[in-house]
Amino acid sequence: MIYQSKFGAAAIPETLDVHSVVFSKDKYNSSSTALIDAVSGTRVSFKQLLQSIDALSAALYASLAFKKWNVVAIFSPNHIQYPTIVHAVLKAGGTVSPANPSYSVNELAFQLKDSGAKYLFVHPAVLETALAAAQKVGIAEKNIILLDEPSVVVPGPSRRTINQISAANKVPAPVVKLTREEIMQRPAYMCYSSGTTGLPKGVETTQYNVIANTWQYDAYQKKSREVMAGDVWTGVLPFFHIYGMVVSCHIGFHQSCAVVVFPKFDLTNWVNSLVKYNVSGAHIAPPIALAMAKHPMLDDYKFPKLRWMMSGAAPLAPEIIHAVHKRLGVVVNVGYGLTETSPVTHLLPASLALKYPNSIGLMIPNIEARIVNPDTGKDVEQGQEGELWVRGPNVMKGYHNNAKATADCIDKDRFFHTGDIVKVDENGMFYIVDRLKELIKCKGFQVPPAELEAYLLEHPAIADAAVIGRSDEACGEVPRAFVVLKPNVKCTDTEIIEFIDAKVAPHKKLRGGVEFVAEIPKSASGKILRRILRTQDAANLKKAKL
Repeated sequence: MIYQSKFGAAAIPETLDVHSVVFSKDKYNSSSTALIDAVSGTRVSFKQLLQSIDALSAALYASLAFKKWNVVAIFSPNHIQYPTIVHAVLKAGGTVSPANPSYSVNELAFQLKDSGAKYLFVHPAVLETALAAAQKVGIAEKNIILLDEPSVVVPGPSRRTINQISAANKVPAPVVKLTREEIMQRPAYMCYSSGTTGLPKGVETTQYNVIANTWQYDAYQKKSREVMAGDVWTGVLPFFHIYGMVVSCHIGFHQSCAVVVFPKFDLTNWVNSLVKYNVSGAHIAPPIALAMAKHPMLDDYKFPKLRWMMSGAAPLAPEIIHAVHKRLGVVVNVGYGLTETSPVTHLLPASLALKYPNSIGLMIPNIEARIVNPDTGKDVEQGQEGELWVRGPNVMKGYHNNAKATADCIDKDRFFHTGDIVKVDENGMFYIVDRLKELIKCKGFQVPPAELEAYLLEHPAIADAAVIGRSDEACGEVPRAFVVLKPNVKCTDTEIIEFIDAKVAPHKKLRGGVEFVAEIPKSASGKILRRILRTQDAANLKKAKL
């Protein structure tokens, strides 16, 4: 059975590029605010933003010898210049590959090499890591551009900033027109995801995919009446993540909203900014919702303009939804999506959030779904559990240079196999009940167990290892390692944790600890049986709390 969206289908243009969709012509002369820096208070109007985009797009060609479909990586926390880079690259006909600014040198080098990035825009705070990674993969020094002036002297040659290369160039940008085929088929974004398992893969997202999700979201909002032009949104979700990238750098501008840019989540700055900038809507992740529900600091604050919050990237406990509403009088909507679906496929309207707090909501316009028995490939009956398959104009083209991984998750009918086990009720409300995929979600970020296991096996004392996610109220899940030591070798859990800490980004650290075991449970084919480890760990955790 194929389920259809109750919102119907939106007419999605196939010949307009992202720039034309996000920035209507009236915005070129608009003094309305597009961006606000949450730290400095700096405001950028739509007119100023578009002037910056045009200037950088021109400088790419004139100063950096940019060519159409070159890949540009961005290695930075959220920054008021971030949207300028994204849209300048898109307008120039390039591909954007944003990277997590907490990456280690090896993690960043992997993405730079795999994506084929020729240019790297980097924040001064992470320049040291960026330079080391760029050197490993051969990105030229002249192609490394800073988002801002360094606050301290940086050793080595002087490096240009965005403002410097834009101001120095006097040559107008060439007019880059994309064909319908290029809009619909060429990768314009390459965020990295672990998919349903394994190591990170470049997700090839086309301009059409993001245009589609922008229009789908827009059509949903018009029917739910949750967003109005002139609203002020928060840009606290990381822009390197597809969720933050699309809602803060695309949909917000498309809907003529101002976006308050936070370099990171700091509770004091967050609550002060909600008041100071009259924030009306906040896209958040579960850790922020938890703070809004429970942190005593909020006892001293009122948020009269805040009408809605939308949480995604990881599951949100129903009790948190109710706690936020009771405390603040604001309903937290829940959404569901994946990097591979650009990202949103389901949204829970605010009007239904308190009635169905366990649900991920309804399919947004243009989405179709099947719920399938993962063993037989047959559709299950309504109300029964099965793997969620989704189809729509926002489903990615595929994984970069990985035809096998693409074929494993997108079938001949273009249904994407999500790896999540769901059920749907008679009202069309979807519920996630389990997941097939092995990914750990820590604070909304993906942690592939296979990556951590590979690092663990590099340790000279470890013979075998497995990693699972352990439930955690603040983070959702945290990685926990099960380790088999080599015979007659001694090693402490602290030594192993420090060994991993030196190799990975903070969200991949073994916050769930290390447990020494005699063996790792495996199938006859050698596959790690993580469900057994998860069951054992949950039982041990429950016993420890008694």
